[in-house]
Amino acid sequence: MALSATGGTDLTSSTPSTTLVGTSPNDGQRYAAAAGSAIPGDPRVAVAFTTQSKVLVRVWDGVTLGPELAVASFPRTAVGVLYAGGYGPAVLPTGSDGLSVAFAACRRRFNVADPCDPTDARTRIDVLSRESPDGGATWGPFRRLTDATKAPYRINDEPSMALTAGTRRIAFDSYETSFVAYVVRMGSLR
Repeated sequence: MALSATGGTDLTSSTPSTTLVGTSPNDGQRYAAAAGSAIPGDPRVAVAFTTQSKVLVRVWDGVTLGPELAVASFPRTAVGVLYAGGYGPAVLPTGSDGLSVAFAACRRRFNVADPCDPTDARTRIDVLSRESPDGGATWGPFRRLTDATKAPYRINDEPSMALTAGTRRIAFDSYETSFVAYVVRMGSLR
């Protein structure tokens, strides 16, 4: 990741970069997401990414890239469900120091080699969200936006976030296990 305080005009091939994760499987799931604050004059940009066992966030304040902030670690019980992993985060700076994060959370399943493999018909993936009012120092409870045990949509992933009129909106894809059909769904957080 390379940082710029001038809208990218100072980025060149010699611009120093910061490595977020040493290695990551090339599976199309473990990607970083970034979003800037919608508040005029707030230079914060939050970057969310995953490792094999964590969902993490780092915040750039316009000068300094902050430390890794753990949003979730796996395995983890959240909202009464045991999750083995997570991927595909979305992040949004909110308020003067708030952060909202959403991600695909993979239910632990026996006899499923990779519970985060959306192409396995036995996989069950929910979308979870979590918020911090204080820049990631503390996190509120997990919210589950989906229930992957209910047919037909067993795979829920690829969240994105937006702030409209003070309401945080999370859009995500929901798939049938056959991948023949999917819908884009949305949840709102106040």
